[in-house]
Amino acid sequence: FLPEELLNNTADEHSIPLLLCNHGGGDDPVQAVDELGWLKLAGEERIAIIAQRHTSEIPGSSIFDGSPFDTMSDVLPQMVRYMLETYPALDPSRVYATGYSMGGAATVETIEWAPQLFAAAVPMAAGSPSGIYAPTEEQAAAFDTYNVAMMFTTSEYDLPSAMDQQSHTIGEGYRECINRFAVLNGLGELNYDFESWPFVGFEADRIVTTLLNGEYENTTWYLNNEADFPVLAVSYTELLPHGLHPEYGTIAWEFM
Repeated sequence: FLPEELLNNTADEHSIPLLLCNHGGGDDPVQAVDELGWLKLAGEERIAIIAQRHTSEIPGSSIFDGSPFDTMSDVLPQMVRYMLETYPALDPSRVYATGYSMGGAATVETIEWAPQLFAAAVPMAAGSPSGIYAPTEEQAAAFDTYNVAMMFTTSEYDLPSAMDQQSHTIGEGYRECINRFAVLNGLGELNYDFESWPFVGFEADRIVTTLLNGEYENTTWYLNNEADFPVLAVSYTELLPHGLHPEYGTIAWEFM
């Protein structure tokens, strides 16, 4: 999904941000971009979006056939590099990644493979903990030079890995992944204490509460680095199930 001024070469050099949007299992690229609100935002904000199809189209096949857990964590950074080389109007300092469910896990993997490409990422309801890639020592070492601001989103009736409905806390999969990026982004390891800090288990530097579409209460907890820059965030929306919502794109874009 590319702005007209990018295609006809009238846009200034490095003037257009680039978003990688990874669809979830059972979705497709157009559905994800549209129903997460990105299509509307792209028109208003002039965002270039790449959204690949990474599951099988063969009838009766599993949603995990050809999933991003196979090759996409390597392929997706290559696709971003191709776009930046092909279109000089794209801004290499404003490249972002997001994705829902299985696409959220693909987003996590992509950032761990190539943090130097991205300014921020928003994994949404990021799949199962078994599908989230753990970086090698060499890949983790790249974060000594490059930080990527990360926001993890979830909702009240999300997957157990993201939202533990019984304890009303972030799920075990999210705890592990959020802690990993706290370390990678220089915040140090988080020691979760859900009695002192309900739901997220850590003391936030800033908490913002708002209503999505005037209906659903959303709360976001931010953690800042030594430069007082928000490099980690958790966003939680009440009442919503595991599924796409048009306000999620707005939450992500404002963070990015």
